[in-house]
Amino acid sequence: MEQWKSHERHFLLIDSTFTKRELRQDELPINRYSGQPVAPRWSRQRLRNEVATLKLIATETSIPVSQFVRLYECEGLCHLTACL
Repeated sequence: MEQWKSHERHFLLIDSTFTKRELRQDELPINRYSGQPVAPRWSRQRLRNEVATLKLIATETSIPVSQFVRLYECEGLCHLTACL
């Protein structure tokens, strides 16, 4: 199991399954001027768009892409899981 995060996503790699999710409130970067958390814009919608893109590429082209497994919500956060 390997996990890491960027300024807008948490990533989890377990064997051949890859999951990315929105960051929890306590994981968000802090604006150094205001001291307030900075939430990525359209975070949930961008994950949904990624699912649509994976499905489109997989069905309409011969480009190899990860196989979409599921999009779900857990603890109020959107998760996207795919097989590598």
